[in-house]
Amino acid sequence: MTTSGNSDAADSNESGSNGDERPERVRKQRPALPKFPGLPSADDRKASDRTADAPRLVMVSFWLWFVAGAAGVLCGILLLAAKSQLIDELIKANKNASLTPDQIESGTTTLVWMIFLGTIVFAALFALFAYKARQGVRSSRTILTVLAVITVLFFYLLFRHPVGLLSALLALIATVLMYTPQATEFYKGDDSRKR
Repeated sequence: MTTSGNSDAADSNESGSNGDERPERVRKQRPALPKFPGLPSADDRKASDRTADAPRLVMVSFWLWFVAGAAGVLCGILLLAAKSQLIDELIKANKNASLTPDQIESGTTTLVWMIFLGTIVFAALFALFAYKARQGVRSSRTILTVLAVITVLFFYLLFRHPVGLLSALLALIATVLMYTPQATEFYKGDDSRKR
């Protein structure tokens, strides 16, 4: 038979002095936090921050992505500024009697704003994935390649504008720089960290 004084003493040995009522053995056995596949741990972040090891061509590519994004946004701004002139030209060139000037204006305004917002989204994606590519994340290089192909197709086939063509050309150059032998060797280091 134990007295209440003995059981209190045993509990006080196991409970923490910081006000935590759980026994010490329970406090030491904290459950491991779940690992989420998309979120890096602190150790992963330290290992993946290889910016200082990035070859010069990867760094040049990094800055070209930012300039390509800025040129794309500038193209969107210029298109927005020329919206009324574009609407006037489309109304004069209209040969379809069922299409009213109000419909042309509404459709053109919607298209211009969509293109403008698209250039902002692409610039943000360029910046995000260029940053990750500079750290040596190989999948970001692949994503940037896909974004560059979309940009080139859009500005060369659908919407020819000198600043847009410059943006597409810069994205193309930045992509090629990420596939040079130096850069490819840098991205192979990403595979060794995953093993």
